[in-house]
Amino acid sequence: MTTHFYDAERRAWLPLPPGIPERYTPALPAYTVYVARTLGRVSPAGRRDSAGRWYPAERERRPCCDRVRPPSRRFPLSLLTHCRSAGHVAALHAGPPRLLRGLIAYLARYYARASTAPDLCAVCGASWACEHRPWTPPAGMTEIAPDSETLADRYPDWRDRAGGVHDAAGGYRAA
Repeated sequence: MTTHFYDAERRAWLPLPPGIPERYTPALPAYTVYVARTLGRVSPAGRRDSAGRWYPAERERRPCCDRVRPPSRRFPLSLLTHCRSAGHVAALHAGPPRLLRGLIAYLARYYARASTAPDLCAVCGASWACEHRPWTPPAGMTEIAPDSETLADRYPDWRDRAGGVHDAAGGYRAA
């Protein structure tokens, strides 16, 4: 089975780019399953009860499923949504989730439309600051401090927080 990258904006299948880093090779089978599940072409193994709640089959269940809220009448598909996630699919293939997310981030960067798009974290796929990669302002932009002096006093490490300057504490402006 040939693996392709599905571009949701273009609604088209694109071939995988040449020269994918070798570290992502073990994640390719998991990526194929992840894309098929995300697009709804393949469903995870499981059953529905009379109230419409979805439960995974024993062969589908992994330890990561225990961290998800159990299905209820109000949220009947909580486990189904989780079983389609990159983290769960990586666990099915006995690989670390960061490897699959890194492959997804690599492919998204490769097929990004604009050359000015921010780089995604290769570990978790975040488009802004995360614990793996500190945030740097885009080209032509400078950081601005929080508006409130008390907020800056209260949070002296506001640049190092997850989300950094992208919350109400500050932002960036044109240089």
